[in-house]
Amino acid sequence: MLGGEVVMKRFHHCFDMRRQCARLFQQRALVRTECDELKRDRQTALKTILGAEESLDGVIEIYGSIRESY
Repeated sequence: MLGGEVVMKRFHHCFDMRRQCARLFQQRALVRTECDELKRDRQTALKTILGAEESLDGVIEIYGSIRESY
């Protein structure tokens, strides 16, 4: 794993999602979200912009660092 320690953050609300994602990505953290609205409305953007993957249980997982254009 990058940097040894991986931080996991679980989001239940979409409020201020970009800022929270950016902060976690700067720390090379793993972001998991169970927010149905986020999965439904932003899943394509998450996969395209952030390289996210949806696990078998429907949780979106994002690895790596955030892109400058986000």
